[in-house]
Amino acid sequence: MKKIISSRIYKENFFNRLIDRTITRKLIKRSSSYNLNRKNPIVIFANDEIGININTYGSYEKDEIHDLFALLKNLNIKTKNFTAIDIGANIGNHSIEFSKYFKKVISFEPNPKVFNLLKLNTENINNVEIYNYGCGAVDTNQILFESYDNIGSSSTKYKDHKKNQISIRIKPLDIFFGQLKDLKLIKIDVEGMEFETIKGAKKIIDYFKPVICFEQHKEEFLENSNETKSIDLLRNQGYKIFALNKNKRINFFYRIFYTFKEILFGIVENREIIEYKKLSKDTYGTIFALHESFF
Repeated sequence: MKKIISSRIYKENFFNRLIDRTITRKLIKRSSSYNLNRKNPIVIFANDEIGININTYGSYEKDEIHDLFALLKNLNIKTKNFTAIDIGANIGNHSIEFSKYFKKVISFEPNPKVFNLLKLNTENINNVEIYNYGCGAVDTNQILFESYDNIGSSSTKYKDHKKNQISIRIKPLDIFFGQLKDLKLIKIDVEGMEFETIKGAKKIIDYFKPVICFEQHKEEFLENSNETKSIDLLRNQGYKIFALNKNKRINFFYRIFYTFKEILFGIVENREIIEYKKLSKDTYGTIFALHESFF
């Protein structure tokens, strides 16, 4: 008889185990196609919103990235001839995608821990240049309030003293003015610092008139602004504002019919990007600012 030196009782819900194993097998099956499409393995933070999306869909904000490139194509922009700037690059999800289409990508990420992953994820991509600081109105140090559940939502503006606090460096993008050539895109994801970032890039924006994509939270639509400070500033610099069409309203009964249609025939979404003369107070994941010279 074998001598037992350790024993424990393991208990688990059968359906949870079935679901977890099914999901795991599905993700493993998808992983090879994702790596092939990305042309590069990617390092992520476990249990982070961006990492979870990359594991599940292959990239973060996949639809928004496709919307952007569809827009650039419709504007007849030959991206291979131009430079893109990624402000708030995080671990490099957007920078990696941009590198496939643009001649050069310049990426900024102020969080030292996140920057280490950005460095790993782009070290074999020759046309990506990375910097370990953020972009704002002035050269300064600021406190970043770090979110563990979604590191991409870490912010210097939305202060939560229960979160981990990190000192980061901020510099105006305009210090790059003399080094830039053929700039065509600026992507901004800075969690509330959009106005300062745009203000610190005014010289570059005035000269190159690039496509600018950024987000705005509902809280940024203030009474003393026509829309938000960021949008007001861009409109004053000759920009028009575009976003996904949010005006489509589907009644309850049509929504039921539409759900059954999706079950039977699959999901088809018409993602229309339209001009807004004035954005209503809401949260916008991606806003596209296009200079009037495009038209």
